[in-house]
Amino acid sequence: MRQGMWEHIVKRIHHPDRIFIGEGGKEAVVWGSADFTKKTGEVFKTTYFARLTFEDPEAEKLRMTSYEVCKRQ
Repeated sequence: MRQGMWEHIVKRIHHPDRIFIGEGGKEAVVWGSADFTKKTGEVFKTTYFARLTFEDPEAEKLRMTSYEVCKRQ
């Protein structure tokens, strides 16, 4: 499904509204919106939430192990 999904998009700007950090810092949930501009010049906005998980939040470099995005209604 993801193959080619950004083919028609030339610009996107994310606006996180709320960020929730799970206990221990191993996961986070982000609620927000994003503005997209298509190659045709059409601009549209959508809302989303994303779930992020991290390998070791205490490590020198933070490494993400999972990133899932869902469109909100």
